[in-house]
Amino acid sequence: MKAAKIVLRILPFVLVGAVLVSLLFYPAPRSAVPAEKKLVEVWNVDTFEGGKGSRTAFLERVAKRLMSEDPDIYYHVVSYTSEGAEAAFSAGNYPAVLSYGVGLPSAKKFSLPLPYNFEGASAEGETLAFPWCRGEYMLFCMEENFDKEGKTAISCGKNNLAPVAAAIDGIEGEELPSSEAYTSFLAGEYRYLLGTQRDRFRFQTRGVAVYERVLPAYCDLYDCVSLFREEGKAFVEELLSERTKTELPSIGMLPFENEEGTLTPDLFSSEKERETVLDMAHSQSDAKNLGKLLKTV
Repeated sequence: MKAAKIVLRILPFVLVGAVLVSLLFYPAPRSAVPAEKKLVEVWNVDTFEGGKGSRTAFLERVAKRLMSEDPDIYYHVVSYTSEGAEAAFSAGNYPAVLSYGVGLPSAKKFSLPLPYNFEGASAEGETLAFPWCRGEYMLFCMEENFDKEGKTAISCGKNNLAPVAAAIDGIEGEELPSSEAYTSFLAGEYRYLLGTQRDRFRFQTRGVAVYERVLPAYCDLYDCVSLFREEGKAFVEELLSERTKTELPSIGMLPFENEEGTLTPDLFSSEKERETVLDMAHSQSDAKNLGKLLKTV
């Protein structure tokens, strides 16, 4: 009898936990689509911290613009986690269009060739994904003098490899989770912060004046788009259009330009391959050879 009571007491918590896990890894079901409209699914997977606002909401605005121009199509934009997207792929489910960054290697086998050139997502001479926006690494300091010695906090988060950016620029520092690196820098525990565009907007939100120096030698902060099904072609074209580029400041992101010489990992690199790059970045003797494992944009 006691065992039964314990089970009854625990069961609600188990059910709540199951719901929370499902919400974490899988998106909400699509709303009803009018029968006369053609459904085109667009998935967004955030593999690194953005600038400000939501990239999924930005994609929804692009979708609404297209639907206003072609009322026969309904674009359904939804967020997935990396784990949720990989699970969906394994089950044979995939969208017409995918927005994502480094850390989703299974996307390669679904991606159709695009008429653009991006070495970071190329295979056998064909580009399988192209950046629709990007971030950037930068070094922050409370003073204008970047030559003075001092400790550096390296902001690490999600799938981007900030220690690689540090190693390529010859910067030594302590690796900390993104929010901890930011707050520790503000508290004066570090003279420098190696961060991204997300930190720039964190400072702006707090009204903190900082100096920054962009680190252009390495970037893995590319949000790319892949076309999985032909019906998503119009969305890809609009997302990569000049009209859309002018709207990127609204989410604190930059348009992709042909940035000659910038190093980047293969968009489709596996977790093991990324760990190898990180290990090399952590080794002073091997860091100079990082270019051998990276692609040049």
